Amino acid sequence: MESEVQIGNEINNIELVRWTLRTQFDRNLVTLYDVQEQIYDYIFAHLGINTEGKVDHPIVLTEPVCNPNYCRQQMSELLFECYHVPQVAYGIDAMFSLYANQAYTENSDSLIVSCGYQTTHILPVLNGRIDSMNCRRINLGGATLDGFMQRLLQLKYPGHSAAVTISRAEELVRDHCHVAIDYKTELEDWTSNDYYEENVHKIQLPYTNISIQPISLNMQINIQPISLNMQINIQPISLNIQINIQPISLNMQINIQPISLNLLNNIKEVVIISLYLYFL
Repeated sequence: MESEVQIGNEINNIELVRWTLRTQFDRNLVTLYDVQEQIYDYIFAHLGINTEGKVDHPIVLTEPVCNPNYCRQQMSELLFECYHVPQVAYGIDAMFSLYANQAYTENSDSLIVSCGYQTTHILPVLNGRIDSMNCRRINLGGATLDGFMQRLLQLKYPGHSAAVTISRAEELVRDHCHVAIDYKTELEDWTSNDYYEENVHKIQLPYTNISIQPISLNMQINIQPISLNMQINIQPISLNIQINIQPISLNMQINIQPISLNLLNNIKEVVIISLYLYFL
């Protein structure tokens, strides 16, 4: 049975399925293109693109710095063969942001710190163009900040460690944190009680009532009475025992050997001698 695919806001409770989520990214590179295809289906459907069998619009995609050619080739193949898009253009999101916020000139130099979800890039821009040879990547991003915030709160409030989820930590980082322009100065400002009272953010964990069913004491206890009218059926022991005794046969044959006469004469002599001795 094929499981239902949920994407984006379709996931009602992300904490229940967080450890089973699939992402198309490995760090900041797309590696699972079957998942990426499902993401594209979701995006095009919510954009209202209902042209059958193709997406008849040019596509602009952002990619990380120094994206491998293999990854770009696989992405282009997916878009051209599965969606039949007419054109695809690739660019770096940090450069798009620079061109949108600063007037482009050939002699302009800039240093971009691009903070992503998994990585952070340091991008030098010389004469209006990125210097790819001197770009650097740090494997720290927004996911690291979220995990760090969650861990700090769990250590400070161990009684609420289960309630401080990664989703709530993401919300705190997104809505209540900022990048300090002068870190040491802001630390000194927080030592003031007045500054603390004016800028502190107090957040209460959501409270849920626990409904407890009252225990009713008017319980009906049905006890089945024990019946004493028990019928005891005892089988009598039969005394009609037949004793078969085999009779002893008395018809025994007695074989008596005849006494020799010579022995009788000797016995007489002995008797006579004994009598003679007796009378003496």
